[in-house]
Amino acid sequence: MEKKRINIPNISDPIIHVLGWLLIFGFPLIMISRNASNFSWWDVLNRLDTPIYLFVIFYINYLVLIPRFFMNGRQKLFILLNILLCVLVNLCSYYYWHLFHNQIVEMMAQHQVQAPPPPRNPMRGFGPPSRWLFLIRDVAFQLLTIIIAAAVRLSKEWRKAERARKEAELGRTEAELKNLRSQINPHFLLNTLNNIYALIQFDQDKAQKSVQDLSKLLRHMLYDSREMYTPLSSEIAFLNNYVNLMKIRLPETTQVEVNLDVPQANAIQVAPLLYISLVENAFKHGVRTSGEECFIRLGMQLQNESLLTFSIENSNYPKTEQDRSGSGIGLEQVQQRLNLIYPNRYKWTKGVQGNTYSSVLTIETNPQKTIS
Repeated sequence: MEKKRINIPNISDPIIHVLGWLLIFGFPLIMISRNASNFSWWDVLNRLDTPIYLFVIFYINYLVLIPRFFMNGRQKLFILLNILLCVLVNLCSYYYWHLFHNQIVEMMAQHQVQAPPPPRNPMRGFGPPSRWLFLIRDVAFQLLTIIIAAAVRLSKEWRKAERARKEAELGRTEAELKNLRSQINPHFLLNTLNNIYALIQFDQDKAQKSVQDLSKLLRHMLYDSREMYTPLSSEIAFLNNYVNLMKIRLPETTQVEVNLDVPQANAIQVAPLLYISLVENAFKHGVRTSGEECFIRLGMQLQNESLLTFSIENSNYPKTEQDRSGSGIGLEQVQQRLNLIYPNRYKWTKGVQGNTYSSVLTIETNPQKTIS
């Protein structure tokens, strides 16, 4: 039975929101007088009007205007509603200063709180700034708040879309794996059965062992690889069975070396059928039946408790596009699986040098670590 995915909510966004607004609402504490004798909580409350207005503008945009209008292609209505919102906020600010500000000053007087003295003006030739300057300042802050709200919301939607895309790709890749398990390459099966039939005539013991290897290989592909991860020891046994079956029909001019003895393999989990396409590729392009010397070398090494390296070298005899003897999953699908299952946790180098093709795949099986 396949494992169900558990969606864990992302708690980083609420934390960022809370910390951001704590900083903004705490800003009046920074702006008040440093003289402890003049400190007043009424003075702090008197300066909280601007953070409150920015808070309202931010979340009206973040929760309503951006998802309903801006992201649905109704940008003109979005701009118009924000203009109305800013006008309403500035009217509230105006009435606050003319109606409630005086009341706050009176309450400060009743509590015998001395208002802070006005700052000294070193430029005596200049009068106080115009009210329009404060209005422009407020509008600029409100516009910046709208831009930040749009950036934060769009970033959230982009991450959501990216997660959906990766889940869709992973679902498609898993569907390909199911197809690989249920529709085993007929060419491989036919050749293997024909070779086993030929072995029965002159080497019954080897034929029986080949039937046993084929049975184990089919069991792993159909049943043991249904989970997201499988024990490395099981995957190694599967590769050994596959190589043994391929050796039946190899010419004597082909040398095969296999070194897949990894210590403590039972403690490591890997994605199922991860290496089979690489091995198939080696047998497909590394063997010729016309008498040339050929070789295939497979190796696996555990560099530490979780870093696993799988290497392949083979003589290079590329096949034509008409040759469809592979499993069909291909190296491109292997690349996609690595990107989805082991993001930032693998390194794959491959290429041809002279008459030799080499492929080295290193994966970090510990999900808490990465490969730089």
